[in-house]
Amino acid sequence: MRTRSTHDGHDGTDDRGVSDALAFVITFSIIIASVGLVYGVGFTSLMDIRDGQQNANAQQTFESLATGMNEIRNPGAYSRSGRVELRGSALSVDTGSQVKVTINGTETVYDGPLGALLYENEQTAIGYEGGALFRRDRSSSVMNADPGIECSGGSNIAVISLVVLQQESPSISSTGTVAITGRKRNVSRVFPDNLTGSQNVTSVSVRITNSRFQEAWDREFDDRSTWSVSGNTYTCQADRVYVRVTVIGIEFQS
Repeated sequence: MRTRSTHDGHDGTDDRGVSDALAFVITFSIIIASVGLVYGVGFTSLMDIRDGQQNANAQQTFESLATGMNEIRNPGAYSRSGRVELRGSALSVDTGSQVKVTINGTETVYDGPLGALLYENEQTAIGYEGGALFRRDRSSSVMNADPGIECSGGSNIAVISLVVLQQESPSISSTGTVAITGRKRNVSRVFPDNLTGSQNVTSVSVRITNSRFQEAWDREFDDRSTWSVSGNTYTCQADRVYVRVTVIGIEFQS
């Protein structure tokens, strides 16, 4: 009995070969695409984790720096230092912020630049300004440590201890570690002239403007029951007021 062949004269082996090759190409393409997707997502996640850790380290450094800088306001403390790893972030002293202190709404006892020590990258800014510590992520800012500005409603005493920063070396952007040093330049009591004399005082107002952390300043004093807030001006009702300004020079060294 004779075996019949297929109508086209071949047994289908070529079709199976083409199908196997096509399946291999599709499978290989899926594998490559999957590897690329996993690599891309994984790499982005690793970068986010790295940046988050870097910002957390900078936050810790600035917390220690803020404590040290505030100690410079006291007698016997003249300088404090710290080190921060930048990895492409930048350090600077922003002198755009201003502070004005007024007695009884009319007598200006201090009016000048405040200055902020800033650590910045694309999404995060950490700053020390006026004795307070701040952090801003994108457009939202918070105050993480209070300034030396107090209003005691019960005793009617207000104490305004301002830290003014001056930059003594250029801003710096680096991939390595940078040392930050703050040195006391001057301490002055701007009010009152005579600590033992009587004061003809009913209120003191602090006005802060052009701060990179303006939202956090306003919110902080709005939350304090002993202060009244009008725009960027914070007012304390007090019959005894003490205002002191400490000027600190900031130097960077890589």
